[in-house]
Amino acid sequence: MWKVETAHDLQVGIKSQNLKQIVDLKQQIKSQEETNAEKITENEQKKQKPEIDIKDDKYDKEVKDKLRNMSEKVGQADKLMDQKRNEVDKLEEQVKSNVDEVQKLRYVSHKQEQQQQIRKAEQKLSNQSDSEEILFQQKEDKDKDKQKENEKDKERSNRKEKDKDKEKKKEKDKDKERDKNKKKEIEIQKDKEIQKEKEIQKEKEKALQEQYSIQNITTDAHADDFHG
Repeated sequence: MWKVETAHDLQVGIKSQNLKQIVDLKQQIKSQEETNAEKITENEQKKQKPEIDIKDDKYDKEVKDKLRNMSEKVGQADKLMDQKRNEVDKLEEQVKSNVDEVQKLRYVSHKQEQQQQIRKAEQKLSNQSDSEEILFQQKEDKDKDKQKENEKDKERSNRKEKDKDKEKKKEKDKDKERDKNKKKEIEIQKDKEIQKEKEIQKEKEKALQEQYSIQNITTDAHADDFHG
């Protein structure tokens, strides 16, 4: 942007300088035209004067030389004016070219400003898009971390439940084993009691048998005594 502004200022300076040169040249041409007009008028006036009987050839020659010199000067002045006019035309053409160049530079500058604004807008949109993408990525990462944590919590909870189930099963197995052992002890105790009952019954039967035997012996003894 700085280069464009510098070129623009340079072109404006050249344009001002060229315009000043054109004005100066036009003023010079005008002055030269006025001088030439005066000389032409003077020559015409001299031609219109009645001829003087000049006897001196030398004087006549000097007058002719002066007239010739004046004509040459007028011709040179005309050439100079043509040259000046050409310079004016060139300067005007250069001014026109400079104006066109300035217009181009302004157009380029305007385009560059537009492009810069577009780039800024695109950069802003890009930054905004990047920010939104970063926020979205952060949210997605956060959701993933939360999901992982929830899965870990669920896994821990499942392990606890499994451990509880295992403990419950162990307790049930222990209870079953205790009940089984208790039943077994009861059965053993019952067997013992039955066995004890049997032994008692045997003892009773044995005692009765002995008592019956004693009674028989006593009865036999009394009978022997009675018969004797």
